Formats: sequence, C-alpha cells, structure tokens
Amino acid sequence: MSLKAVSGNLAIVATILQEVGEGDFEKGNLESILIGKTGSIPKGEIFWPLRVALSGEEKSPTPFEIMGVLGKNESLHRVRLAIEKCA
Repeated sequence: MSLKAVSGNLAIVATILQEVGEGDFEKGNLESILIGKTGSIPKGEIFWPLRVALSGEEKSPTPFEIMGVLGKNESLHRVRLAIEKCA
C-alpha cells in the first residue's frame, strides 16, 4: 500500500474519531464505530496503519484497546502525526 493510501485511510479514521464523544471513546464503542464506518475499505488497510500510528509497533494490542487507554486527544494526536509523516 502506498504512503498516499495510508495517509488517506488514516485521514478517514481521524475524521471519524473526531466525531466520537469523550464519553464514548472506549474499546467496544470505537471498534463498532470504526468497523461500521469503514466497512467498504479492507480491514487491513485501515487497522494495520492505525495500529502502527498509535503504538509505533507492528505487533501490539488492538488499535481499539490502545485508543481506549490513550484517550481521544492522544489518539488523534498520534494519528495526525502519522498522516504528516506519510506526506
């Protein structure tokens, strides 16, 4: 997958995450929301780049678990940083 595609998919995720309220920013809700709103894009093209953007690692807990621990602001910060690095 090209860096442009990774950046575009992470931008989609950032837009979705921005809309999630602080009170709903937990593992189960995030998983349902992201899978529901990115259903037309292959999961690997969304969730592997998201995992790396959040953790800096290829192998880690699920992106949903990571975001649940990091919270909304830090999760969005890391996703946006990854988008910038892809540019």
